[in-house]
Amino acid sequence: MRFRLRNAAVLISLFLLLGVNGCFSSMFTLGSPEEAKVSRIYVGDWALEGMDATTLSIRSFDEKSYVVALVKKDDDGSTKFAYCRGFLADVKDVTFAHLKPLGEDGKLGDEWELYRIAITDGGEIVLRVLDEKYFKDKKINSNDDLKKIVEAGLDDDAMYGKKPIKGRRVKTGTGT
Repeated sequence: MRFRLRNAAVLISLFLLLGVNGCFSSMFTLGSPEEAKVSRIYVGDWALEGMDATTLSIRSFDEKSYVVALVKKDDDGSTKFAYCRGFLADVKDVTFAHLKPLGEDGKLGDEWELYRIAITDGGEIVLRVLDEKYFKDKKINSNDDLKKIVEAGLDDDAMYGKKPIKGRRVKTGTGT
């Protein structure tokens, strides 16, 4: 379940930009990317709480998947980017985002990072990192194995990273 070395730089960049580490990644998914459907409620630009000058940009690529960019403007005026392909899958009534990093060489990573994702009644986006420690000793050999473990842990705080990532929608002048 560990990410491959060639994807390490992209994943580390993403984790550093998000301010999290220990995110669970897997070659298995909670649903089929081919059968996924885009929910436009997530499309837009999101200023992330506690991360000045960091924007999570989500766009629908087609009717099944997203292009996700994490953009961070540094104090020195430089901008860092991390790009991912993404899709959504539901477990019971809970939505999970699957993100596959796109390397600087244009190749997608081998594994999916998993996040629980929701929009609050107040219009805030909330991402909860799935903690790799929770899955470390679990036997996962198929999509069904992963789904059963996640379903059993939906309400178990141990399955998630300690602090949710929250954001508010922002207008960027890009048509959203």
